[in-house]
Amino acid sequence: MAKNNKTWLVILTLFFFSGFCSLLYEITWIRLIGLTLGNSAEAVAATLVAVMVGMAVGGYIGGKVADGLSNPLRLYGLAEGLVGLYALALPALIRLSRPLLAYFYRDGQAAGHLIMILARFAVCLAVLFIPTALFGAMFPLLGRFFARQLGQLGSLVGRLYGLNLLGATLGSLLSGLWLIPNLGLSKSIYLAAGIEFLICGWVLAISSEKPEESVAKEAEAAASPAAWAASSRHAKLILLAMALSGASALIYEITWTRAIVMIVGSTTYAFSLMLTATLAGLAIGSLCASRLIDQRGDLVLIFGLLEVALGGVALSLIPCFEKLALATIPIFNLFGGSFAALQTIELIGLFFLMLFPSLLLGAIFPLMSKMYVRSLDHVGGGLGSMLMANSLGAAAGALACGLVLILAIGIQKTMLVASGVNLFLGLSALVFSPSLSRVKKSVAIPLAFGCSLIFFATQPEWNKALVSAGPYIYGRVYASLSRGVSQNFKEIVQSQADLLFYQEDAQTTVSVKKDKFKQLFLQQNGKTDSASREDECTQRLLAHIPMLLHANPQRVMVLGLGSGTTLGAAEKYPIKQLDCLEISPAVLRACSRFFAEVNGHSLDDPRLRIIIGDGRQHLTLTDQKYDLIISQPSSPWIAGMSDLLTREFFKLCRERLTDFGLCCIWLQTCNLDLASSKSVVKAFGQIFPSISVWEARPGIDYLLIGSSHELKLDYQLIEQKMADESLRPELKAVGLGRPADLVARFVMSTEGAARYSQGAFAHTDDNLRLEFQAPKFLYQETVSAHLEALNAWRGSDIASILSVSSAEAASLIKDSLPKAFEAQKHYALAEMYLLRNMQEEGARELKEAYLLDPEDTRIKERYYRLLLSAASNCSFKGMHEMAAQILQSAIKVKPDGFEGYLNLGLAYFHSGQIQAAIQQFRQVLLIQPDNDQAHLNLGACYLRAGYIEEAIQENLAALKIKPDLANAHFNLGIAYMRSNRVAQAIAEYQEAIKYQPDYAEAHFNLGIAYQTSGAWDQAAREYQEALRLRPDLPNVRQLLDQVQAILKQGS
Repeated sequence: MAKNNKTWLVILTLFFFSGFCSLLYEITWIRLIGLTLGNSAEAVAATLVAVMVGMAVGGYIGGKVADGLSNPLRLYGLAEGLVGLYALALPALIRLSRPLLAYFYRDGQAAGHLIMILARFAVCLAVLFIPTALFGAMFPLLGRFFARQLGQLGSLVGRLYGLNLLGATLGSLLSGLWLIPNLGLSKSIYLAAGIEFLICGWVLAISSEKPEESVAKEAEAAASPAAWAASSRHAKLILLAMALSGASALIYEITWTRAIVMIVGSTTYAFSLMLTATLAGLAIGSLCASRLIDQRGDLVLIFGLLEVALGGVALSLIPCFEKLALATIPIFNLFGGSFAALQTIELIGLFFLMLFPSLLLGAIFPLMSKMYVRSLDHVGGGLGSMLMANSLGAAAGALACGLVLILAIGIQKTMLVASGVNLFLGLSALVFSPSLSRVKKSVAIPLAFGCSLIFFATQPEWNKALVSAGPYIYGRVYASLSRGVSQNFKEIVQSQADLLFYQEDAQTTVSVKKDKFKQLFLQQNGKTDSASREDECTQRLLAHIPMLLHANPQRVMVLGLGSGTTLGAAEKYPIKQLDCLEISPAVLRACSRFFAEVNGHSLDDPRLRIIIGDGRQHLTLTDQKYDLIISQPSSPWIAGMSDLLTREFFKLCRERLTDFGLCCIWLQTCNLDLASSKSVVKAFGQIFPSISVWEARPGIDYLLIGSSHELKLDYQLIEQKMADESLRPELKAVGLGRPADLVARFVMSTEGAARYSQGAFAHTDDNLRLEFQAPKFLYQETVSAHLEALNAWRGSDIASILSVSSAEAASLIKDSLPKAFEAQKHYALAEMYLLRNMQEEGARELKEAYLLDPEDTRIKERYYRLLLSAASNCSFKGMHEMAAQILQSAIKVKPDGFEGYLNLGLAYFHSGQIQAAIQQFRQVLLIQPDNDQAHLNLGACYLRAGYIEEAIQENLAALKIKPDLANAHFNLGIAYMRSNRVAQAIAEYQEAIKYQPDYAEAHFNLGIAYQTSGAWDQAAREYQEALRLRPDLPNVRQLLDQVQAILKQGS
């Protein structure tokens, strides 16, 4: 066969497209396997290890076979074709594995945990071994075919490896940005298989030509300066070094990815861009090495320098991840409105961030292959052995990193371990370098070792508040807070909340923060998944609405723990069993430590069974049946979350329900386009014959409830359940004070949902619309579109679901329901206007909603809060009389709300109506006796009116409730000064300063107290501090001058 340049170019081009297909396969196969095995850390590790083991075995056997063939190109072509055939059959093979996994599944219990890990690995290996082994065999087969001179082996390996990686780079980019989003998984596999068949046919056509000797005997001696592996001892050392290098490479890939998603987000695009940037660097590094390796003599020295450089560059990257969390805030703020621009910037940024370490990693494989292969007769076996060592090392690195190191020492220190491996390999290689003199070794190696130790020892820990800041989602918030203030981004981020908890488990990075309003936030990878106030109502409704609709639920499953609030709501009902699936152990720890008060100690309930694992896998493999399944996935734009909103997932839920069971799905429409949400509704309706849609938060949170039987809203049953005294406070807290409040949250049932989603295509495991579409709307306002679209359907088909047996209830519903639904429409319009900052229109619609249905708890509360906000704005502008009028209206809306009386008292106080203010503060204390602000303000009123003793008593009462209340100590100081108790006044001012060091007025008054008692030095010091804190504070300069003059006279 004439191996002219044209033939070489054709085969190399085909190998480029083989790399393209391999990445496309890898992405689609991992997705398909994840749907059965789950997406837990153990499942992902099992998949990675199976792929690497297959590659290793295939590379080793393929290399050995290649050395015995006269025409290895034909076998290479057949391997490409076989991979294509196998790829078409693989989805069916994955489905066939489910019964085996189900046999070993023990509902996530500890007794079967190890068995399940082994079963996952066995299934992955059985399903993926053949195609991955064939992929592993391709490289040594082609290497054997092309190799003609040992002196040019480095160039050959570098080109083959680099071109294949370039194809993989293109595969990663196109599959993540275009192919899978537009074609889906199945058609993407068909495309890759088709390309494989073309490669197979083309290669077989070339190989059928009249063959020449495939490898020419080399005239030069085998033991060239590059052939360092002349002895078996050296050969084993090279294989060991290759394995360690492969392990460190996988550790870098995992830890860098974990760190970067904290910055750019956990979208599928982020993972695709990260992989693309890394593969591009590897490819360029290999191609660059191909031009240099054969021209160098001491390859051991070059390997040592490469490894030392890699370790050093990796070390220098570690602090960059913390800095990038702040540096990217302006980027997300400026380019968040353009998805294409943001993705382009992210790709460029990731490419340059990963460029140097990837270049060095890419150069190592061809370099070590050149070192290892000793003769042309064993090129295939040598390359296969190198691939085996690299793949097995990568498998060990994946296991160690994902299941041991990150859990034991965290992401940052795991990076340090990988850097240490590279530095150890590099320094060890320098010891063996034949061209490096002893003198140079004795200087360079200890120096490099010492520098490395110093760097390791002085490496500061990441500021966890910064790395968990979530710039990709909160960047615009931080940028807006920075306008007009002198604080930098670091100070702004740290001032927003206190970090209470931070833990990196194998799955995700979990943090808990508390803001200045004492609200708790449970975050994963920097994104809030649960807020103790903002999300509490929705998470409780996820349990209450289906529980009220179901006649008698006994066994309940909740997918996703979060803050545990949904569990707490479900436990209010007389159920027998409650299973909760949570994939992250760190979420469980955070919930148990910080959210017990929020969720009502839900984790202590004996009926609860926590299962750490993938919820979808549980539904796939368990034989348990449930009366109610509640699924509360995180935002759909997060990679993997859309798996819980597909038609196939809904089918799994239906299969695991009892005959009259209900399935409740939380659909978050915030940052989700209308077409995508319709596709979820359509998929849900295709599985469940009877469905209904309910509103938790207008335009933001909706619940899809489905049943295999006709779902009826039994008004009498709901009325009976809501009459339970143990439930009433809980239901009232979420706006369900009466049955009509529940009915008012109804949006549409089966018929309405079918018309609403008409024209949309169903969301499936294959098309994955949400995973690729939702991130495009992450920075866009989509709430208004959902409000407008759903308002048109609100309550339109209530008659088809409502069941009323008594004439009295029927009459009541006939009179009240039309008004209730009309009120909800106005309420939704109000939310839309307020979202667009159209305050007058929003207030008008909200008032209309309240007048139509003044008993609706949700509308009443929202209208009350709007009035309080309007009054606050008036007070801020000094319009206290107008504020008082608005607050009087607010009190009529909610007579039992203490905030209205408190704010009205403040309005009266600032307008000089002290007696009226006193009455309002007393009213607050009737509603809430332990309100420290009411006592504080009542004390201020008494102080203003000259009732010193009463003022002292009220301030003491405030301090009994809240001892660190600086204003109460300050007011006590004033009261004591006015009653000539100077020593006590000094003590109280000191307490005020203790709790609020920048309290300028307290320093000023303390100075006066010191001056009164003749303590001139202390008085001068306090005046100076007051002047420093507030240079515009009246009278402080004059009093300071007086005191300083007295001190001068005394000296």
